[in-house]
Amino acid sequence: AAYNKLNWSVPKIASLMKTKKTSFGEWQINPVNKFWYSLRNEKDRFSTLVQGTSAYIFDIWLYQCYTLAKKRNFSYKLLCQMHDDMTSGIKIGEEVEYEALIRDALKKVNEMLKLNVEIKCDVMFGFNGAEIH
Repeated sequence: AAYNKLNWSVPKIASLMKTKKTSFGEWQINPVNKFWYSLRNEKDRFSTLVQGTSAYIFDIWLYQCYTLAKKRNFSYKLLCQMHDDMTSGIKIGEEVEYEALIRDALKKVNEMLKLNVEIKCDVMFGFNGAEIH
């Protein structure tokens, strides 16, 4: 009961999502990217919205990083990406330029999507996973 009282907005937002039924099941449209997502259970409406939106934003950001790096003649090596993290290989001494690239790419994403919340990120440098996470 306490969880439901505190998180009243979750079912409210979920109920506002547009769905449709087809011969292939029920689908929910994402208002940010306009993709239709398979909706297996009614209880998944909110998580489908959140996960679909975040994956879309993250993918656009990775693309913008790649595009900006190419324009700036900057070496961009995506080594790993998982959930909401990405790891790149850069040369020692390129940290300032790389952080600018990351933030400029995110600025482009924010300009493109015009969400009511600015998307931000943390940038860390290191030689192994423990140093950057």
